Amino acid sequence: MAGELLVTLSALTFLYLIYNAWFSNVTAQAQTAELAEEIQQIYQLHDAKPLSPAESTPVVVSGEQVSPIGLLYIPRLQDKVWGLPIVEGVGIKALSLGVGHYSSTELPGELGNFAIAGHRATHGEPFAYFERLRAGDLVYVRTQQGWFEYQLFDQKKIKESETWVLADSPDGLEIAEGSALITLTTCDPRWNSYQRWAWWGVLTNTYEQSPLEALEDN
Repeated sequence: MAGELLVTLSALTFLYLIYNAWFSNVTAQAQTAELAEEIQQIYQLHDAKPLSPAESTPVVVSGEQVSPIGLLYIPRLQDKVWGLPIVEGVGIKALSLGVGHYSSTELPGELGNFAIAGHRATHGEPFAYFERLRAGDLVYVRTQQGWFEYQLFDQKKIKESETWVLADSPDGLEIAEGSALITLTTCDPRWNSYQRWAWWGVLTNTYEQSPLEALEDN
């Protein structure tokens, strides 16, 4: 009897976890789409007059105000990361709306390190296929100031406590002094996250208009 009860409880727990993962993704994806549309509309209004970072427009999603940093595009992860909102902060709410910006790091295009984090499982899981990334891949960030193109060049799996990865010049990376970097971070492994995975890229180009038209047509 006790054995049967234990099996039943285990099965119910497993089903609850599956449902919770599915429901968190559905909810997050709906809110992410809403936020991305809001940001796109703001950017269309300001295309003729780019704003400074200090003038970025707050957005209300599901009754809560968030501060969008920009939109993220990664061709290698196009099915998950294409016009994905980047919002200020790396708390639960921020990471359920897309990817979050580590507030202690720089903004897109600035010298130093612009660092962001995203879920690899549940809550929209934008970095679900993080393992697909390769050195040489391009990452694009659109803000109210324009478009920024980064090229990935190095990656490392680290402990959660290793915050050196967010430094303006992370130790061990072969980069020119005064570079503008991007750092992408997520949990690893995907379903048993006992460490973190970081990819770094360096700013290679800036654009006033979208450089992605050819990719978007495919």
